[in-house]
Amino acid sequence: LFLRKYNPCGNELWSFEMNSDLPLSLTHLNIDSNQNILLSGRYDEFNQNPRAYLIKVNTFGTVLFSKIYETSSAANSNIYSVSVTSEGDYLMYGLYDFTLVSPDNRKMFVSKIDTNGVVQWLRLYDFTSFGFGPITTTKDKGAIVKNSNILFKIDSVGEIKWAKKFNRLGDVSNSIETDSGYVFFGYTIGAIDRSNAYLVKPDGSIGWETNTFLFGSDFYPQAGIQRKNGNLLYTGSYQFGINKSIFVELDPKNGAIQRFEELNTTGFFSIDLIEDSKGNILFTGADDRWIVSNLLCGKLNDTLSTVSCLNSNLTHPGLPFSLIELEDMTIGSSLNTDFTDNILNITATTL
Repeated sequence: LFLRKYNPCGNELWSFEMNSDLPLSLTHLNIDSNQNILLSGRYDEFNQNPRAYLIKVNTFGTVLFSKIYETSSAANSNIYSVSVTSEGDYLMYGLYDFTLVSPDNRKMFVSKIDTNGVVQWLRLYDFTSFGFGPITTTKDKGAIVKNSNILFKIDSVGEIKWAKKFNRLGDVSNSIETDSGYVFFGYTIGAIDRSNAYLVKPDGSIGWETNTFLFGSDFYPQAGIQRKNGNLLYTGSYQFGINKSIFVELDPKNGAIQRFEELNTTGFFSIDLIEDSKGNILFTGADDRWIVSNLLCGKLNDTLSTVSCLNSNLTHPGLPFSLIELEDMTIGSSLNTDFTDNILNITATTL
């Protein structure tokens, strides 16, 4: 596992790798309100005994804590996503105590972790799945969680406020909370492979949906932000064919496309982005033109004018599908205390 920090001009400030006695796989990277970096993922994945881990690093690259989270039986736990609360704590979401063969126990869990990495509570939910998705904290101190074709909203102690099942939600990036609700942008593989963005209102109903993107059906969004101008900006690449970094800007009120741009160079794909204080867009990804992929970092101005114009060869891929709510779901939950934090011994070596 490695971590590098760059200044706004793309110059490396520091870089180091972290090693433990067993492999670490990275699932998520978060920045908290104090600009600390939170790395999360799976520990000991390849020995079929994965457990969740969190590593907290300050802005100078110093490791503040490193922890693994496990049950008393050291059973498997699989982490899907971590999100930072408004108080600076962390919500961890994943599979609790699962097995790989039947009969299995694949209950979903959400756990609250404090700023020192200590478990505050863990809640199990009475449905099982290997379907994954993000957890995103909300302004009401709760969170919205996606699992397969289910969305559920929890309050500040993890109790479910509503849960709804849909016909297809797709593989989505983290939701973005707007004045009207929560916007998701995803990619669905099915009878028609398609990108689709949609607004979920605070009560769980669908506000709007945009799935007739003129730039092709195989745009795969990786990350999104709400810009200072209020619009939503997403980045990703084409799911099939030649990779290109793509940027799509949407109106949060109705999902209308405000801008679509792609980098001229094929073989680049971007996976994350931020907006700086001047409105410039900084993004990261990979340069996949060579046998071994290289790290890609880039900077666009506030109008994205450094990338190409719309491609006239991109067409609508067929009839759109509609996102349909299938049912309201009643899902029980229970608090669970068999989930503890333990020290994860790692060494950090400067690269």
